Amino acid sequence: MERAKYEQKVLREMRGLLLGPNGQPKRFEATGPGDTIQIEDVRLDTSEPEHRIIVTLRDLDRAECLFGFEMEAIEWRQPGYEPYFLGPEIWTTIVWANFQERIVGEPLPADCSPGEITWV
Repeated sequence: MERAKYEQKVLREMRGLLLGPNGQPKRFEATGPGDTIQIEDVRLDTSEPEHRIIVTLRDLDRAECLFGFEMEAIEWRQPGYEPYFLGPEIWTTIVWANFQERIVGEPLPADCSPGEITWV
């Protein structure tokens, strides 16, 4: 599978998991620290050689704060393995699990800079 197709499949699946119809912001469906989170956007950042999946979100209790999560858009290249060995469906699961672990597993930073993304 070509890199661009792989990335687009991961992006499409992540958008389906996190956003509402037509890419609308959606409240994150979790309990605990994630229950006041609204997902704003999921996009592919191609500005660097290593493309990344970017998720932006807000804590509805602090709506002036925009937070961001990022992770590689394609699996890490492992010596001795074919590129894209895991496949986009499995990589999406890994990105999703890492996102959930970070957002639900620990609180968002207490400090933020309104108008800027605070990375988590």
